[in-house]
Amino acid sequence: MRVYQEKKLRKQRKLMCQSFADQNVAANEKGCQTEVKSFDEMCTQTDVLRRKLYHAKDFDYLFTSNKKVVEFAKEFFRKSDNKVLFYTGLHSCEILNFVFELVSPSVSRPSQSLSPFQELVMVLIKLRLDVPFQDLAYRFNSSVPTASRTYDFSLG
Repeated sequence: MRVYQEKKLRKQRKLMCQSFADQNVAANEKGCQTEVKSFDEMCTQTDVLRRKLYHAKDFDYLFTSNKKVVEFAKEFFRKSDNKVLFYTGLHSCEILNFVFELVSPSVSRPSQSLSPFQELVMVLIKLRLDVPFQDLAYRFNSSVPTASRTYDFSLG
């Protein structure tokens, strides 16, 4: 759905840019309170803000979902590729398991509160949705320092 919307928005943007160029409007006329360097920059900024809005909607869902603490174990993702896509950005449970099998031999820091799979999922959620460590700590039933160390260790 989003891909279709983004294509439609790009097409509208292209038409708007062409229309703006055809009119040859001067952006910095007397009385203009903000300096506009180019319409392309405005379009780019609009695209960035639109992506941030999509990201914010995903992030907002995390706070509005009134669900109990989820284990985020393999079983949680096993039957739902939609959950895998939403939380990790990966397209299927098979891909998530493949990534886990690929990186698990290199993870040597044992966590007392999280399984290696949960550590991977925590890092992927942080990378995809940029949720605060406090939220990750609540969701994984761990502490903020554990969430922060897990993320730092995985990327360091």
